[in-house]
Amino acid sequence: MYQVKVYHYREAWVKGDLEDEQVMIDSQMFKTRKSAKEWIESKVRYKKDVFRHYHKGDEESIVGYLTGHEWRHENSGEMCYEQYTYVLSKVKAR
Repeated sequence: MYQVKVYHYREAWVKGDLEDEQVMIDSQMFKTRKSAKEWIESKVRYKKDVFRHYHKGDEESIVGYLTGHEWRHENSGEMCYEQYTYVLSKVKAR
């Protein structure tokens, strides 16, 4: 079994300051690695600024893309970029 977790890195207002947060917005289970990879690729098919780091075996594979939205973190002053990240990992059978 393989699990794909989808994370969204976005801006967030915390006590009146513009900051950032990363939240898990979805989780999917697949029987095969091929079907999980096809699902991920269908989600990032027409996106710009896509990055892919696929690994075989028990290592995590990471795929994501930038949306083009950016903001400045008010406390640290660094630029932040909105992105979606898909993490593909193997789940051990119980």
